[in-house]
Order: sequence, then C-alpha cells, then structure tokens
Amino acid sequence: MDDKNQKAVSQYLKQLQSFKSSSHSHESPSQQPLRKKTVDLMERNKKTLSLFILLPVLLLCRSDECPSLPQNLSCYTDYNRNITCLWNSRNVSNDTACTIHAQHNSRKISYSASCHLKPVDVSRPALKKCSLIFEMEYTFLSSHELSLNLNCNQMKSGITSFKPSCRIKVNPPAEPKVNFTSVSWLSQVPEHERISSYRSELQWKKQDQSWSDPTVQKNLDIQCEDECKAELEPDKLIQGERYEARVHVRSVKPQPEGAWSDWSPTASWESPVGTIKPPSDLSCYTDYNRNITCLWNSRNVSNDTACIIHAQHNSRNISYSASCHLKPVDVSRPALKKCSLIFEMEYTFLSSDELSLNLSCNQMKSGITSFKPSCHIKVNPPAEPKVNFTSVSWLSQVPEHERISSYRSELQWKKQDQSWSDPTVQKNLDIQCEDECKAELEPDKLIQGKRYDARVHVRSVKPQPEGAWSDWSPTASWESPVGTIKPPSEANLCVSHGLGCLTQFSHVSEPL
Repeated sequence: MDDKNQKAVSQYLKQLQSFKSSSHSHESPSQQPLRKKTVDLMERNKKTLSLFILLPVLLLCRSDECPSLPQNLSCYTDYNRNITCLWNSRNVSNDTACTIHAQHNSRKISYSASCHLKPVDVSRPALKKCSLIFEMEYTFLSSHELSLNLNCNQMKSGITSFKPSCRIKVNPPAEPKVNFTSVSWLSQVPEHERISSYRSELQWKKQDQSWSDPTVQKNLDIQCEDECKAELEPDKLIQGERYEARVHVRSVKPQPEGAWSDWSPTASWESPVGTIKPPSDLSCYTDYNRNITCLWNSRNVSNDTACIIHAQHNSRNISYSASCHLKPVDVSRPALKKCSLIFEMEYTFLSSDELSLNLSCNQMKSGITSFKPSCHIKVNPPAEPKVNFTSVSWLSQVPEHERISSYRSELQWKKQDQSWSDPTVQKNLDIQCEDECKAELEPDKLIQGKRYDARVHVRSVKPQPEGAWSDWSPTASWESPVGTIKPPSEANLCVSHGLGCLTQFSHVSEPL
C-alpha cells in the first residue's frame, strides 16, 4: 500500500476512535447500562466489525490495480494532459473512420477528449495512432480512471478502462550537453510537476558507428530528479574523434515505474580528451608482459623502404624503450609489414603506463602516437586442449601470466574431415576461467569411433578493458570413445534397398 492509501486508512481509523470517544463523553448515568449492553454486543460481533474496518482498506488496495488494455491497443500518457494511443486495426478496412473517446466522471471533476486515428505511415496502413489532448494542465491524478471508447463509423467497437498513473511514458529528455567527459541533461523540459524521480540511460558512440552496434557504450540505471549527470571513461575516448550521445528516461515516482521515453535529440562533439588517435593503418597489441607486436599497412611507402618502430616510456619511477624493424608479412603482401618490440624486463608494463610510438622510414618520422599497453592486450595462444571422453581442459597461458587474473575463452570442435570455416562447427562460447579452463562436449553430438579436432582461444578480462582474442591454440585430435553408434555401411545399404534387402540380411544371420 502506498503512502496515500496508508494515510487514508489512518484517517478512517481515527474517525472511528473519535466517534467512540464522543459517544462516551456525552452519555448520561442513565445511559451507562445501555452502553454496557452495546459494548457486549460489539464484543460478540468483533469479527463483523473487523470486516467493516477492513472493507475500505481492501477497496483502497483494489484502487491501486492497473486495468489491462486489449492486445491490439496500447495507450500511454505524459501524465500531464496527453494520452497517445496506437491501434492495430487489422480487422477493419483501411479507409474506415475510427475515433477514440476518453472520459472521466467523478463528484469533483469531469473531463473528456477525442481524437481521430490516422495511419502511422503509408507502408503500414493498419497501424493507426492519435493523441487525446485535454484542456487543463496536469489533468490527471493518481486515482483517476478513464473510460476509453473506440468507435469506427459511429459503431462502438469496445469500451475499456484506462488509469493514467499506470501507463506513464514521458516526453523525450532534452539534448545532452557534453563537457570533456561530463554529460548532463534535463529529464523533462519544462520540469514535470507530478513526477519527482526518474531512471535514465545514456548511450554514446563514434559518429560513424550505428546505434544498433552491440559495442555502443552504455551508462545504465542512472537515478536522478530533474537534472541528470554521467561520466564517460576517458580511456574509451580518442582525442580528436567525433562522438554522439543520446538519453532516454522513465518515471520512477509515482509508482508503478513508467515506460521508456523516446530518445532525446542526439548530441555531437569532438573529444578534446582521451588517448591519442593512432594512424589508421597501424595496429599494435601486447602480451602484457614484455612484447608489443605491430602490423602496418605501408601502401603509401615503396616496398624497399627501411622502416622502424620505436617505443618509449618515461616516468619518475621507471623509463624503458625498444625498437624493431618492420618486415613484410609474406612475399604476396609486401605492403603489409610486421615487427615485435621486445623489452628487457619481465612484466615491463603497468596498468597506468603510456608509451609514445614513433614510426620512422629512412630516418624520416612519419607519425607519433600514444599507446597504452593495458588497453591493447592480446595474449599468446593457449596450450593445446586435452580431451577425456566429453571433458575438454586447457591452460589459458603457459607459463601462467602474473598480471592477468581472468580470461574469457571459446572452444571450437568438429569432425576431422570438416573445415573450420564450416558454419556447423560446434562452439562453446563465453567460458569464464582463470588459469585452468574446462568445457563439456554434448555426447549426443559425437559419434563413437569418429575422429574429431578441437581448438581454443582466449582473451583477457581482468585487467579491464577486455583484450583482443588470441590466435588459436594448437589443434587437439582424438577418436571419440563415446557418442551415438556409427551406423554400419550394410545397414545403410539395406535402407536404400527396402524390405527385400532386410529379409536377405536376416537370412544370412541365421545359424547354419
């Protein structure tokens, strides 16, 4: 029961107590025997009286229930003076004139509104929409219940009950404002007088990225009142890169929680903070120990040009550096060059370390960029998996990595004569593990005596952010001692020749 209902019940009980006290204070001595009889009668009928006291409580509780709408009709209100309805009119011809009428009648106030349902767009003529706009600002109260009447060509097709406080969908919030890594926005403009609390969600991405991309960044479950705030993670921003952000909100108070609003207008900005934007044709990853491997597409440089990468870190506590000569990956792709920077000390990198990467060709610097090892982890391939019946186990790293405490792993397995690129290759995804990883194969998907291959790769989870997938492990090969029994070739032959073959087969199996 909410605060309003508790208050109403409390007032009702106080009125009962007041009535009892006033009846005692005004009685004369001659009325006292009568009072005693009345009290005795009340004691005998205590259960009945309790029910009378409970009745208004039950009625109040019932008033909190939210009436349901027909499946093909959905209506939401801004909890001010607007109700918007969406109706799937699949059983009515597209040119039929349909309206929705809403009305509330009570002793204190009555109000009503109507609207004509129109197709949402030409491609979906059956899906119709309209908004009921009432005259008075903040028309609805939490206890109000309206009758909704849907009419088509002056024929009533249905009346249903609608409680505005149960179906709140506020207007989209204002466009968010971005200042370095701080994002702020107003939940509603103007401020809503009847809603005191909101839940909000912020989404942000690179400008050329789609909102449907699963890697879009999200700040969830932001609790706020009129003004909302959130902080972006600087490590996930790139200096000079353009980004977009949007927000939506839902009401929390009054209860029940409302539906999500539509999205706000999109904010667009160029980030003045974050990691330095790397050259678009250079990618580098580290084993988070003492090695950084870089791959560079040197398409704008002649193939015989000598190019090197130099990495350096300078701080008060420690300084270190390394260089490597870029060499073609293979003869067929001379422009694609690769090299590994190997540092002297084991576990050189700390999570806070940031290195300057310098790419030089023929002693001419072609670019300097910033590289943070903890943001670009790609560990070495894991050990070859071991298979025991249906159990598969493997070591994430050999030897064990001192700086990485958690991994995400993927196992793939297939028949030996099958290609790894075959879409039917079996996959065990999202295996969380530390140094030792395990997975179970499904026996029903194995054939006894059949040869299989299995391989695994891993990515670091801790420290954050999540690393890139490692290369694949060496492939394990085994003959399955479990699974469904492989059908004999004779049986296949019998199936192909019908019952006559089966009769012949059974005849051969008889003893001589």
